[in-house]
Amino acid sequence: MIVIANPCSSDIAVALLADNYALAQSLLKSWAQLFPDHFYLGLARTGRVTEDAYNNAALKLAADQHCPVVATNEVCFTAVEDYEAHEARVCINEGRTLDDKTRLHRYSKQQFLRNTKEMRALFADLPEALENSVQIAQRWNWA
Repeated sequence: MIVIANPCSSDIAVALLADNYALAQSLLKSWAQLFPDHFYLGLARTGRVTEDAYNNAALKLAADQHCPVVATNEVCFTAVEDYEAHEARVCINEGRTLDDKTRLHRYSKQQFLRNTKEMRALFADLPEALENSVQIAQRWNWA
């Protein structure tokens, strides 16, 4: 089993975004003990508001705790052109309208299915995060 801390909603992400580094360290240690050699901190670059702050803090935490990082891409629709349809579906699900100024915007246009070339460009500065995504895929038992 491979476990990746979700960059948007994991307990570690919540602690980091609340500037509670000590709690994030403790949580990471707990997860890493539960899943030795199978725990990664996920990084995302989908243009959401908290991603840069999380990624910066997660990279520091990963370095301090010797935890591997992995490039992730939370896909919500196939192509960038599908964003508006996705937002309409979200509004229907929430009982809201697209022009509702009070609704939360939890998704970005960048949450489409990226190809290998796009992911390489997006994480060019973090080759280890890309390499880890390949290693994770190779560790899956497809039988």
